[in-house]
Amino acid sequence: MSGLLEESLDTISILQAMYPLPTELEIGATTAAYLLDPSRTPPNILEIVLNLLVDEDEVHPLSIVIGLPVKSDDQVKISPRQPAWLNRMQHDSLLSSIPPCDAPDAILDTIESIKASASILLHSTRAPTPPPVEKVEEVLERVWFWFPSLSTREKRRDLVEYAPRYGLTGFVLAGKPGLLCLEGDAKQVDHYMSSIKSESWSDIPSHQKKVGVLLQG
Repeated sequence: MSGLLEESLDTISILQAMYPLPTELEIGATTAAYLLDPSRTPPNILEIVLNLLVDEDEVHPLSIVIGLPVKSDDQVKISPRQPAWLNRMQHDSLLSSIPPCDAPDAILDTIESIKASASILLHSTRAPTPPPVEKVEEVLERVWFWFPSLSTREKRRDLVEYAPRYGLTGFVLAGKPGLLCLEGDAKQVDHYMSSIKSESWSDIPSHQKKVGVLLQG
């Protein structure tokens, strides 16, 4: 038995001790057969699949396919499968973050590195919790805004989707000119328009952000 093969078998033994449940560590068929009868010819690569939980919850599992070398000219292969909670771009980012793993005894460090990178990507996909709206005495108003042009579908959608954040209701009329009617607390109307101008209209030159108030009360 070569030294590299023995090292790979030792790594499997360590992983079996660390992840004793059948659902945690899956051993490929040819690898399992060789482990039962080491006198037979070993497979070209010893393949196992490690099933982990990112952040120790049951909602975000991560499976890592590990190929341990048998011959001296082979290399360790380690690749996390794409989980349902990561999109293609995020999975590619996870793959590119994996450090080189030159020997079986470096597997544990590589696994921890993959878990850490996956955790960072997981938290980056979670929407931030919006700040609570202060409970103050509301002054309900109906405000009509006039726009020289309101024909861009994306901008109209933002006008509609931003309103619930500030407890506002109303409607939008597209065209040249366009109209926006809002009903709600006067201060929240101001906050709403401020967000629209700084976020949705951030790509519009300042001199084109003309908004007129037709009626307020």
